[in-house]
Amino acid sequence: MDKNQEKEIISYMRELLNSNEKLDCGTAFKIAKKFNVNIEKIGQLADENHMRIDNCELGQFGHLDFEKAKIEVLKKIEPSLDEKRRIFCKDARDIAKEGCG
Repeated sequence: MDKNQEKEIISYMRELLNSNEKLDCGTAFKIAKKFNVNIEKIGQLADENHMRIDNCELGQFGHLDFEKAKIEVLKKIEPSLDEKRRIFCKDARDIAKEGCG
């Protein structure tokens, strides 16, 4: 990725910040798809430009506005949590594909 595309992505990310001045998780995935880059690159650019992720579809950055995690889900992901009780998106998505229960 060249510097011009990187600047374009960062500018686009800033345009799409939510009312809390954060980038919604779902929006980050849409940006990655639009620019044909890995979601990890969007996360890296967000970090480097002091943009926080919000409304994580997996509940990683606090509770989602519309629901809380269920006990069954917590039991399923607990083995993959690190010492700060975080999980990589890839691991959580893999667990989600397997299903719960």
